[in-house]
Amino acid sequence: PIYVMLQLDWLSDDGQSLRYKEQLHRQLSAAKRAGIKGVMADIWWGLCEPRPQEYGFQGAKELCDLLKSLDLELQAVMSFHQCGGNVGDTVNFPLPAWCLEVAKSKGLLYKSK
Repeated sequence: PIYVMLQLDWLSDDGQSLRYKEQLHRQLSAAKRAGIKGVMADIWWGLCEPRPQEYGFQGAKELCDLLKSLDLELQAVMSFHQCGGNVGDTVNFPLPAWCLEVAKSKGLLYKSK
């Protein structure tokens, strides 16, 4: 079976909806006709848990509904790292602010010498 990776910016900036729903539907329909079985998508921690133990997976659920309507499968990857911040990146999904505050206060972040 063939799975393809979704573009990094499939989620809206708040993580609660699909960014380009109609375009994504067209792309996935074409990929289905080409023979793919499903997609792999990053589920960004910084978007899904903006505050400790407050979860919002509406965008991921919307993707699941779209894939189900096309009879495609999802390989969800929980991405516990930042997205973006490099030259040419089109999106920036940082780590949750609450997580960074704790890490900074405990000296857990990497520092070059």
